[in-house]
Amino acid sequence: MSDGKTKAQKLARLRHIATSDDRFFIDYTSEIEEYLDDKDPEVRALAVECLWEYPDPAYIDVLMDLAEHDPDEQVREYAISGLGVYIYEGEYADYDFDWGEHTEIMREDELPQSDFERVRDYLLAVVRDAARPINARRRAIEAISFLHEPVVIDIIEEAYHHPDKKMKISAVFAMGRNASAKWEKYILEALDSPVPEIEYEAVCAAGSLALDHATRPLMRIATESEDKNLRIAAIRALGEIGHEMAFPLLDDLQFDPDRDIRKAAEEALDEWMMSAHLRELDDTDLLDLDDDLDDFDWNGDGWLN
Repeated sequence: MSDGKTKAQKLARLRHIATSDDRFFIDYTSEIEEYLDDKDPEVRALAVECLWEYPDPAYIDVLMDLAEHDPDEQVREYAISGLGVYIYEGEYADYDFDWGEHTEIMREDELPQSDFERVRDYLLAVVRDAARPINARRRAIEAISFLHEPVVIDIIEEAYHHPDKKMKISAVFAMGRNASAKWEKYILEALDSPVPEIEYEAVCAAGSLALDHATRPLMRIATESEDKNLRIAAIRALGEIGHEMAFPLLDDLQFDPDRDIRKAAEEALDEWMMSAHLRELDDTDLLDLDDDLDDFDWNGDGWLN
């Protein structure tokens, strides 16, 4: 299918696959597989990135092989990053839960625990291998950061204090994925970083973790930064946090002279509304919801009350 296409056409096709909404409904894997063997490393790297939406265990060995043996460094890094989706799938699989007689049905679409453990062990080995290029180790830290295990917390914290600023950038990115409350002080500190990449990742992480205490610095960044991409990231983060203090600013930014800022503010306001609504749910509401769920039972085909 890819024969006869120029590099530009191949990249355009892969970008379409990576960003179009229909990727959630259409299986593009056979097409992606063709591009994984392309002679151009940029095409191979983008094909690897597209696999994120298709966490089939069959691709674990493919990604590991690329991570170890592809001649291009960027492709190797992308392959390591791509393994992160299996950490995400495994972290939320709840392997310890006993489904009883419904185990086979409930585990049907779940990543096998053995595959999850294999990916986890591989990524940990990459992180710990000092002989590896620092970028490979960074990508492994980012990939494994979905995992809420003490060893991963330690790895992220160590990376934050690493003398190489690139490692610190990855650490802050990983904090946003890991979502531990432990990271709040680090993220707030990183919001004042003189390193633009660290500041950007801190802005994104503050939104991901919905850090109330980040609201004021994010408002400052959203209005005062000369970096438009950073302003947009801060606006989005304010929407994710949903603090009442941010509403007037987001409302005003809908009328900003810059079209991209206006669009970001409109989207952030929609997000703010949802976040603010969740804030209205107190512990009593959540307990009531839990009680309601207890009234339902699984019969093998669906939930019955």
